[in-house]
Amino acid sequence: MSNKTLLCISLLVPLLCACQNPQRGSEEYWFNKMRDEQRAQCRLLPSPLSESCLKDVASKKYEDFQRQRTNLTDQSAAEG
Repeated sequence: MSNKTLLCISLLVPLLCACQNPQRGSEEYWFNKMRDEQRAQCRLLPSPLSESCLKDVASKKYEDFQRQRTNLTDQSAAEG
């Protein structure tokens, strides 16, 4: 590999990593943190409940959370 190629790779890798992880303090960051805490709580449950709980937590996506929150905000605005 040439030096230019290595330089490009060394500059692009940190940028790609930064794009994959939500910024600390962002709403998505806190959603992921909450989901991690829920996973930890699931692991404290007895085996059959733990497995079910972990599946439920794994199915939660940030995009679904955003959609649900938008729907609740719209609903509150319509009522008020």
